[in-house]
Amino acid sequence: MKFSDDITRRDKVLRELAADTPLRFRIQGCCMSPLLEDGAVVEITDKRFYWPGDVLVFRGRDGRVLVHRLIGFYPCFGGIRYITKADRAFQPDASVGRQRILGVVKGGEAAPALANVPFAHRFRALVFFLLFGIKKSMRQDSATHSL
Repeated sequence: MKFSDDITRRDKVLRELAADTPLRFRIQGCCMSPLLEDGAVVEITDKRFYWPGDVLVFRGRDGRVLVHRLIGFYPCFGGIRYITKADRAFQPDASVGRQRILGVVKGGEAAPALANVPFAHRFRALVFFLLFGIKKSMRQDSATHSL
């Protein structure tokens, strides 16, 4: 059994638990401040669908559990890929599959705007996602034309 297989199984169990009752996690870092401070305890729950603006708790590629805002998603072979970004970051994270998502912030010591996401935060996330997609396609287009 590989280390990543063990994490995947553990994450599946956490998702199933979060579907029944909110799970609590202590946050380390300030990438989501001022809405979520270092050391805060958040409650997460699993949802069937996630929308831009939701604050997801997911496993990063390095194995750490991260709490970042969903800015958008796109279909890919094998399912949907989710693009997240810390509120204090300039660039989005690498995309993650559904199997890496543990849940969404729904309470705890987080600002109310993280649990009940206002329309303005959802709109801002979606605009960032669209601009990111346009910039990415322009970079790819210029790279193919320079060859």
